[in-house]
Amino acid sequence: MRSCVAAVGWLLLMAGGASAQDPIDRLVEELGVDRAELRADPLALLNSRDRDHQSPLLRAALAEPMRLAWRVGTMERRFVDRSDSVHRLVMYTGGLAGADIARGYLDNPLAVLDREMVRQDDPLAWAIGMAGGDASGLPTMEQMPLRFRAEVARLVVASLQADSFLNRAFRDLPRELTADMLQEQVFESRFSDDVLDYRILVDRIEYEALVGGLLDLTAAVEDFDDYLASSPELPEVSFSVETRHGLVRVSTGKTDDSWSGVAPLLSIDLYGNDRLEVSGRERGARVSTIIDNAGDDVYTGAVARGILGVGVLWDRGGNDRYEGSGASQSAALFGASLLYEGGGNDVYTSQRFSQAAAIAGAALLVDRGGNDLYKSLTMAEASGGPRGAAVLLDLSGDDVYAMTGGPVLRNSPQLPGRNSSQGQGCGWGLRADLSDGRSVSGGVGVLIDVAGADRYEADVFAQGSGFYEGLGALVDNAGDDVYTAPWYGMAAGAHRAAGVLIDRGGNDVYTASHYTSIAAAHDGSVAVLVDEAGDDRYSARNLGIGGAHDGGVAIFCDNGGDDRYTLLDKAGHGFGSARITHYGTAREESPALGLFLDGGGVDRYETPRPGPADNALWRGAADYPELRLPSERGAGIDGDWSPVFRTVPRTAPGKEDEKNLRAAEKSRREWRLKLPNSL
Repeated sequence: MRSCVAAVGWLLLMAGGASAQDPIDRLVEELGVDRAELRADPLALLNSRDRDHQSPLLRAALAEPMRLAWRVGTMERRFVDRSDSVHRLVMYTGGLAGADIARGYLDNPLAVLDREMVRQDDPLAWAIGMAGGDASGLPTMEQMPLRFRAEVARLVVASLQADSFLNRAFRDLPRELTADMLQEQVFESRFSDDVLDYRILVDRIEYEALVGGLLDLTAAVEDFDDYLASSPELPEVSFSVETRHGLVRVSTGKTDDSWSGVAPLLSIDLYGNDRLEVSGRERGARVSTIIDNAGDDVYTGAVARGILGVGVLWDRGGNDRYEGSGASQSAALFGASLLYEGGGNDVYTSQRFSQAAAIAGAALLVDRGGNDLYKSLTMAEASGGPRGAAVLLDLSGDDVYAMTGGPVLRNSPQLPGRNSSQGQGCGWGLRADLSDGRSVSGGVGVLIDVAGADRYEADVFAQGSGFYEGLGALVDNAGDDVYTAPWYGMAAGAHRAAGVLIDRGGNDVYTASHYTSIAAAHDGSVAVLVDEAGDDRYSARNLGIGGAHDGGVAIFCDNGGDDRYTLLDKAGHGFGSARITHYGTAREESPALGLFLDGGGVDRYETPRPGPADNALWRGAADYPELRLPSERGAGIDGDWSPVFRTVPRTAPGKEDEKNLRAAEKSRREWRLKLPNSL
């Protein structure tokens, strides 16, 4: 990895030959400011009516934009380094949603239930009874051995425990609130009266309880996955039992099954190429878990959906298809959700609010491998709405993330006739002037792609973008990648928001057909793009590639390679520039900053504005250059140096955390040793 520090050669001459300078210091000198001034107006967030509920990560981003790439890169490393523990990933995602919880970090969160279960002659009958079902139709002990029964029972009781946590999480919500009401408000922007308006209710949830239930359930599902991986072929059984909390169904046969109905409390299907269609849920059934062991499966409808509840889908492998219209494929709306895909070339298709989307909750989608396709239109592919945290983690493969075309479901004010994507790593809020006079701060959306040559295609607000006090991030670790979005894409922010894009390697192509993209910040926002290596191409029409607007801070850094830059519009605001749109107002004294850094390689600049060039230092384009207004501070530098912006932690992962993780897993599984394989 390389980045931007210690100027050499030509820069040494420009500094008077005395000593090499950090390129940031050189830009600070050119701008005539202090390093402490390299941030947006510190009063901006304080002026927000929602200032008590902004994301801590957003506040840190706006307070210290020069450290934002390091903060996001460090967060991304935690997810990747602990990708072998989905339990930990849920914990981290919950933390981004404001849930300060470490349940099960060192021990077994189901210990009390485990101790009770091992005292039962038939733990499965006991669990079904707890769920309010009739256990008389269960397979006999000869048909389904005790160990297998206990494993299934543990999933049932973990689901019931998650349901009990929901009672505490939602105790301050109106009893009249339903999933349909919430979905209508989000999908149609039709808000109920103040009693049921979700924008008010997002602050009445106990997020630790909400995430705690999903953590317990994840621990049980992970242990069941371990049991499947280490067990010989299981006996063939097939049964279903209705309970007060939903259906419990188990099928271990090798036939290709087809099942449809409302969301089950628990569905386990171990073999075959199966098709499951989920059509919502029964009232009062708030927790649903679907587990599939193998095969090329098709999931249709409301899978991994947590609306006023918790939804989990765990598929251990196969070339699978996920098909839904909305609120599916890890969607959390006043809830928590998890979709885990163990491998294969998978296809995820939907229209909206899916593929890791969250409002007032936490949504996580983990895909371990394969060449995957993610396709949706709006609020998807790591979309974090108000009080929500959404994380999409894809660990390998040449993937396509597509959010273009199709019907207009969420019309974009910038480009009428296209959708406001609000995805591919987007944190977004609701701004009063775009609705009915009521605002609410945005959440956090993070897309992490670890390997492969990937394509990202979207309309407006995507690929590491933030809108109205939301924070969005996209981190791609390797491969020759292609990024395409017309407006507010590729590290962009608007209205006290933050957008970050980090690409750690490959020959990449970034294309914005319109405005405010590729490290572009508007109205008190922060946007940071760091490309670590490769021969890259960047193209935008205007206000991008290090362009700040109306009090924003935009930072662009390409650390090496022979790069090509194109800024098409004759106004040419980019390459380290800042401007305001309303002159003759107090905004002319509002701090703004645009920085551009290219560190190495032979670079080519195509722009109507003079200044940007290979091995050069320049002052950014300004409408009133002679005034040197704080609202028009911008500069660019092209030279050779070592890294400036760190995108990885300074310290290495310690053995203590690994020790704690393995101890927790052992603690969760010790109860199995107390059970004989059969009676």
